[in-house]
Amino acid sequence: MKESANDIEVLTQQLREVAEEQAVNEK
Repeated sequence: MKESANDIEVLTQQLREVAEEQAVNEK
């Protein structure tokens, strides 16, 4: 369970970074 939760946390962080990059590119 810990590993799964950790993986989700990492994926969420990556999605945030990608979303931020896309927002910057749109501007």
